[in-house]
Amino acid sequence: VGFSVLDKTYNEFGKTVVAGLLYVRLGKSAVLNISYKLPANLAEQFSQGNYQLYAQKQPGNMVQSLKVDVMAPTAIKSYNPAASAQVQGNGIIWNSVLDTDKEFSVNF
Repeated sequence: VGFSVLDKTYNEFGKTVVAGLLYVRLGKSAVLNISYKLPANLAEQFSQGNYQLYAQKQPGNMVQSLKVDVMAPTAIKSYNPAASAQVQGNGIIWNSVLDTDKEFSVNF
């Protein structure tokens, strides 16, 4: 499922912002998947075996679940946070709730 309206991506204060509006009927739920190509500076970090993602909660937004899925080119050496992380081969998945800002990092 994609955004209903206002689908745009831009940079602000050194962060990539993905903006849009998703209409969800009362009592229903929806899934929104966001995939993007890493900017050159992050691709450079990734090629050196590091990746960090900062998921920022918006005030008033009640996101019930957040899934972060990273596939590394080599075996994962370390990651943070350890809670809720599932490592399988070169991949790691975090399942979390976006009740506060969250930072995820992986070294491979």
